[in-house]
Amino acid sequence: MVRTRLVVPKRGTAARALAASWTSAARSHTSRPLSLLSPAHRSSSLLLGHLRFATSSRNSEAESHPHLWLPWRREHAWSASLSPAGKLSLSRSASPAPVGHLLSHNGDFDAARVFESPLPQALFGRWLAAVLGHANPVDSDSAKIAGYFDLFSTRGRWGASCRRAWVLAVSRSEGDALGDGYADGAPLPGAGAFRRWGDAFEGKFVEMGLADVCPRTEGGKFREGVMRLEGEMVSLLEANRTAFEVSRFRAGQVTDFVVEAISSFFTADAASCMSSFLRSSSGSFGLAVACATEHDSLVLAALGQPMAFAVDPNAGMVLYGSEVSAVRVPVQENFAPLRYRYNIDDHDGEVVRIGRRNHNRAYIDALFGDSSDPTSDAVSPVVLRLAPTFSDDFELSFDKLAPEQYTPEMLAKSFSLQQCAAIIPPPGDLVADDIADIPQIMRDITVDWGEATSANRLAANDFVHLFADARFRHSRGTGHHGGLDLLITGIESSLYLGEQLAADFKIIFPGINVVCVSSNKLLGALEDVPRMVHFCGYNRISSQTLAKDRPVVLCISQSGQTFATLHATRQLLCILQGNVFLVTGQADTKMREAVIDTMGAEAGSRRMIYNHSNLRVAEPATVATCAMHHTLTEFLLYVSQTSAASLNLEMSVIKEDLVDFRDLVDCVHDDLPEIVYDSSRTHQRLVKQGLRWAQHITEPWRVMVLSGLYILVTVISGYPLFSLILVGIADPHPAAVYSMRTLDALLFIMLPKVFSYLLRWWEGRVVFARHGKRTLVICDVPWVHQNLENYVTKLFALSYSFLGIECHGACAHDDMVHNFTHRVARGTLLALGRPDGRVLSLLKTEQTIMLAAKQAAFIENMGVGPEIVTVGHNNVKSSIANAHVCMPSTRRKFLSETLYDFALAAKASTLEQEDFERACTLILSNLYKQSVKLGPAYPRRMLTVGIYHAQDATYSPEGPPGYMGTPGRTRAPSDLSLDSTSAHSRLSNSAHSYPTATAKSESGGDANAPPYARRERTMSANSLNSDDDHAEEVLAMTAASGNMAAQVADALIQTPERRAGRGGLNAHFTPDLNASMAASSESGSKPEDDQLRGDPLQGSKHATLNLSLDARYAFASRLPQKVRHKLDKTQTMEHLFESRVASFERYVSMLVMFHAMAESASKPWLLPAWDIARSQSNLRVATTACPVSVEEDALGETEDLASSAGINDAAFNESKHMIQESKARVGGRDVAPEEFFPVSTVTLEDDNLSKVGGAKRNSSNGDLYRSKALSSIPKDMNELDFVKPITGVESVGIGLSEMGGGGGGIVEEDSNDK
Repeated sequence: MVRTRLVVPKRGTAARALAASWTSAARSHTSRPLSLLSPAHRSSSLLLGHLRFATSSRNSEAESHPHLWLPWRREHAWSASLSPAGKLSLSRSASPAPVGHLLSHNGDFDAARVFESPLPQALFGRWLAAVLGHANPVDSDSAKIAGYFDLFSTRGRWGASCRRAWVLAVSRSEGDALGDGYADGAPLPGAGAFRRWGDAFEGKFVEMGLADVCPRTEGGKFREGVMRLEGEMVSLLEANRTAFEVSRFRAGQVTDFVVEAISSFFTADAASCMSSFLRSSSGSFGLAVACATEHDSLVLAALGQPMAFAVDPNAGMVLYGSEVSAVRVPVQENFAPLRYRYNIDDHDGEVVRIGRRNHNRAYIDALFGDSSDPTSDAVSPVVLRLAPTFSDDFELSFDKLAPEQYTPEMLAKSFSLQQCAAIIPPPGDLVADDIADIPQIMRDITVDWGEATSANRLAANDFVHLFADARFRHSRGTGHHGGLDLLITGIESSLYLGEQLAADFKIIFPGINVVCVSSNKLLGALEDVPRMVHFCGYNRISSQTLAKDRPVVLCISQSGQTFATLHATRQLLCILQGNVFLVTGQADTKMREAVIDTMGAEAGSRRMIYNHSNLRVAEPATVATCAMHHTLTEFLLYVSQTSAASLNLEMSVIKEDLVDFRDLVDCVHDDLPEIVYDSSRTHQRLVKQGLRWAQHITEPWRVMVLSGLYILVTVISGYPLFSLILVGIADPHPAAVYSMRTLDALLFIMLPKVFSYLLRWWEGRVVFARHGKRTLVICDVPWVHQNLENYVTKLFALSYSFLGIECHGACAHDDMVHNFTHRVARGTLLALGRPDGRVLSLLKTEQTIMLAAKQAAFIENMGVGPEIVTVGHNNVKSSIANAHVCMPSTRRKFLSETLYDFALAAKASTLEQEDFERACTLILSNLYKQSVKLGPAYPRRMLTVGIYHAQDATYSPEGPPGYMGTPGRTRAPSDLSLDSTSAHSRLSNSAHSYPTATAKSESGGDANAPPYARRERTMSANSLNSDDDHAEEVLAMTAASGNMAAQVADALIQTPERRAGRGGLNAHFTPDLNASMAASSESGSKPEDDQLRGDPLQGSKHATLNLSLDARYAFASRLPQKVRHKLDKTQTMEHLFESRVASFERYVSMLVMFHAMAESASKPWLLPAWDIARSQSNLRVATTACPVSVEEDALGETEDLASSAGINDAAFNESKHMIQESKARVGGRDVAPEEFFPVSTVTLEDDNLSKVGGAKRNSSNGDLYRSKALSSIPKDMNELDFVKPITGVESVGIGLSEMGGGGGGIVEEDSNDK
């Protein structure tokens, strides 16, 4: 065996470093060239690797995996072999063979139970050192597990078996070995005693010829020989108690010792030792053990830590890893992975032995009959043999720690036919590739949610009904009032997104009780003392509370196997079972497997929501975070639409608001390409700003290089700058010489500052900013700045000391001033995300944020303060910002924006308060009437978000269609049928209701459809660049504004006050506008010059006048109460726009800007570039405790609690019963949102492409990987009969195709490309 360990350099690549180290070490052992995966070594090489994330020791080579306790040594050992005739016998190695165990461990080791009470791992290490006679200087807990195997894995070695027998049969406590005065049994004998005992046993064993007796064919003779060996050894030891150092053994202990030693010699292999360790130890374990005396096998185990392996007979290779994605990499031609994967059961615990045939079972049966070892509570392992490419004696042995019986068929069905998770990425910018995938992945998500039969929709349907059931129980008295309705959990980025989702759920459903909590807090709080982890300031949610309230739970994890979220999911499944839902980035995850284990295969698709981002190799999260956010947005929209259409839930929105919400979300697909793709001006402005900040970051290193170059040139040449002045003077005055030298010395001292100033002047940057490392403060809403802070720090994780950056995040309108104004220095970089203050409910928010920026900018020295860059949709640039990047927006205007624009065109702000109030009221009323009057003829781009709330109560006496008088309440579907002959119906068809039956126009369109329903005919405009002009829309809007102004003026003239002469129109309007209004009232149009002055769009379809926020605030402050009440009804949509759309687009914009900054800074002068796609921690997926751990033996307590709470095992059936009850309360069926709401324009575009035969764009990496891997997947499931279950040594294996269903033993992964 060759063991190579190394500490990977900060900017080194672990895979390349390990491969080079292994190849070099192997070459020194074999004296010939070796390739890591050469065909000559695939069948004989065992590569036991581990990339470590420290949990219990320092990062050093000595602490690196794989571990061993005892040094490599050579001993004579016995091994079993099977002759061609089928006879099993033991043979002794002719020369001393290598002995030892190599172990890699992912997880935590807390204690081992060798005696009656467990030994903490520190004490266990001291005890091991005493028993094994060797102290290991390594502090790692994993090294102690290796020592456990050195002590208890002893098959084929008599001396080691005698030592094992002394521990198990003679010793009673750790004090017997430690000699600390607490000895309870015979004291530890010397090392020579174990050797003498072993020699005595081996002599008798050889003398009796027991090695040649076959336990299979000569079982009786073998048992008789073993019994005779036991008797002779007992007699020998009893007769020589002093010589053999057994005089301190108690009565009967000699016999127990002999029996245990013989049993250990025949059966104590690495696999059985692994099973005993997992059953007797506490902690979390993902283990791989290689035994030198069993060099043709590997033992894997999982308990509390994920572990999987993949096999493929055609490849002759087995891969294992602690992350599922690790065994799904392409290792064959055509980018194909190993085809069959098995996820080791880390919930109940499982041991898998992979290698050549193990004859342990034959000796166990011969020694103990057909039963298992009576000293163990294990169930007999089940063996599966692999053929045809593997050798005939290659097998997989499975030993589950769960007490339930399992069959070979059950194991065979646990194999998954896997597809490729990722191709090996070529050299390049992985982060840039991920950012480029964002627009297409977002489209894929929206299209998927538009399909009624998609898995996400099926899961969301169940969620809606269980959510409604929780609200019904908590509000109607069937449960206790005020119980928890919705619990959201995740860690890091998933937690930030979950917190925002919880806030948005609360906006739409104000009556619910929703809590978002970190998975670490939830995991630690669900335990009881002493396992409970206390978090100050956290109101603990106990298992009893959850069992009583039965809330719906949403567990969010991109990888689907993040340690804290995975184990929290398992505990929640024990308590709530069918009420637990998952949101993950991959379809096949450990969390999904946990759901299937608890509730069956059906629940695997009915409880999981998939965000389409798949595996992403880069550590800085980009497309994964975007995909999760957008998936949660679609999920929130779907739940809201379904609730509004069919469920009697209290909501702050009505049906028409959700139609607007759908359109706002769709605008993301038009805006993202303008942000992400290189050809757009917005992208170029973001990149330009990122490059400018990169100049700040790289300045210290560039100054150092320039200074070094100057010193090098001047010192070698002997001509510093000022001394050159005296070169042409024959005999310079000494005073001049000393003066020049003094100036040169001062220049050398000040050289860094001089070059800094010169660089800044040359590049057009602020000259007198502070020197040194820059500090970046990102200010935006919490989920944005938290994710961006992680993103930037990971981009610079491998940076050099002179090229780093300090990055912080804050909420600009909350804690930024308090936390960072005292840290502001000259040149501090402040990235400020601005909400769209053109929207009334966000106006004061943007003002507050800009005030905070002004307070930061106030901190100046030498006339220089922080460098502020703002990003937002409002194109008004603040005077305190050094730069502003205005993002594109294709959304429609909100009601408050439209009111402001028309009031501006009518110059209503110049009126007295009474006339101003009447003008605003008239504008709103006319806006609503105009949209009703024009109906389908009204351009979609000019529809106002929230126009439905602008109607007059007197205009529609019966109220809006489907509106029951209470906000958020809609009529049942049966009440939404409309009578086309009634005035009420005409209003409904021309406004925002969506009738179930409509007439078709000659052109094929819907003649009576509401404006929102006409997306099919206008979707091409939705996909155009926001900078393009649309003449028909501009002209229509301009004419409308002119007519509106004329109508307002005419209405004001007709008042009694005007007729009485108490105020003339000329006192309030300019002569030009009066003439314009008069002309408009006569001809219905405006002169061209007045159109330009009164055009609120300024010749573009969605531009707004560059007016200050103060002007808008002054206008809003004058609004009458009645108008404000109408505008307040649109606040929910405005707030959802900010949290789900606007902040998301700002986040993507900053991803682009900071990537450009890091990408430029990562390529310094004269130094190798660093990889911005990874960090030194390699913590892409936290599969180990971070930091809250789980002791798997505590799981039974949670299950007992669940049982005591009255939750039965038929979890999924119970949840389905609750779903049926919820359906019964609303008519007995699922109501699809498409019945009452228009579908997404993205879905329509995708459908149109399909109808005309066009291929869907599919540029995401996940789809690329799948398409390349599909060619290697068998189409006929009968090909899978390579797995042959073996129930016993003499039994006949069966192929999977014989199990029924045409080889249904392989479970194909969920995929869109099955």
